[in-house]
Amino acid sequence: MTSLTAIDAIQTLPSLLTSGPWLANHGPVIRNSRPALATAVYLWSATDLHSLAGLQILQEWSAQYRPYRLDVVAVHRPHFAFEEQPAVVQSALARHSITLPVINDAEQTIWRALNSQAWPRLLILDGAGTVRHDTYGLDQLSEAETTVRQLLYGLGRQALPEMSLRYHQHRHGRICWPTNPYTHLGDARGHRKRVTHPEAPGVALTGTWDSTADAVLGHAGPSHPTLALTFAAHTVGLVAAPVQGTSQLDLAIDGLRPTDHPWGEEVVANGLRGQLTLTEPRLYQVVSSERYLPGARLTLTVRSGDIAAYAFNFQGCPPQVLHN
Repeated sequence: MTSLTAIDAIQTLPSLLTSGPWLANHGPVIRNSRPALATAVYLWSATDLHSLAGLQILQEWSAQYRPYRLDVVAVHRPHFAFEEQPAVVQSALARHSITLPVINDAEQTIWRALNSQAWPRLLILDGAGTVRHDTYGLDQLSEAETTVRQLLYGLGRQALPEMSLRYHQHRHGRICWPTNPYTHLGDARGHRKRVTHPEAPGVALTGTWDSTADAVLGHAGPSHPTLALTFAAHTVGLVAAPVQGTSQLDLAIDGLRPTDHPWGEEVVANGLRGQLTLTEPRLYQVVSSERYLPGARLTLTVRSGDIAAYAFNFQGCPPQVLHN
């Protein structure tokens, strides 16, 4: 069991989870006769690739173990101001076919009570509300599922379904490869660099850009502003929004092989180039490569419509390990 902080708050977690507020069509948890033997509490953000990957796994757990008295509660804590809108969270859940009960923690009540530091965070509670497992990230999903199974099996000696292995085994013999850190673009936490130093960390901007605390604003025009970064990952997500209406981005990656198929499912591919349409503020999957791409250079060109770009985030796992 991981060492815990904010013990008093954690002891009141079961009562916090009953108060909501619940997203429409996503809760509350209803269990009429037999109480849960285990509860998985998952803190996540709709603009984080790792959070969404874990959310899909928690949904699988719910389908697999709910008949054996596991409850799963997803607690959404916004990363950016636009995520405070329930419609933004609902849109992310719908895109990923998530039907779990979801608390909209826009006021960060649960987040602060638990002294949470990052996404995603997974806590496993026993039937009495005692925390039996508490970890950040997705590296200990196997251990978390083992804890769930022990709690479900322990009281009734139930015959449980087989444990999933897909998220901690793949052909490279490890979970994930190293990636860039979560990269903010705004003034408050952003890391920008000179375009003449592509090997340096951070992003490089050319053309006409403004900035706010949370984002850089690219203005479409004759100069067609660009944003470029060097990355190492299988998957790259861009948190962005059109300033008004829709915006078109052209995408290119240097350092690819002719046989690579690097683009995310939302990108219209044209060989080793692609085009992305921004329609709303959210996380867009721009790269999803079966091959790990170390030291590749991604360039985004604003073709039409002004954009707000908030952040990049990355995954080092092959797409099939944590998805589908």
